[in-house]
Amino acid sequence: MGLRMNLNYWLKDKTIEIIELQVIDKNISYEKATDYYIVFNSNYGRLKNKVSRRNYKSFLIGEKYKASVNKGFIEGYFLTEPFNKIND
Repeated sequence: MGLRMNLNYWLKDKTIEIIELQVIDKNISYEKATDYYIVFNSNYGRLKNKVSRRNYKSFLIGEKYKASVNKGFIEGYFLTEPFNKIND
């Protein structure tokens, strides 16, 4: 699994895309460690992003963001810079 994740990152697309995201869910995982996730809806489907405990509280369901991303070689997206909140 580690090799797959590394290849996905190392061979990611170099083209930067701008995508719009809307927060549709938030959840906390209590496994070996406590992890905080924000779930977004986008033109590419649902995307899940791990965030810090401090940043978790700043995301509200329904908010919209723009993100600069590189598409992974196998799956997913990698942020190239922090999210930008869209103010309606």
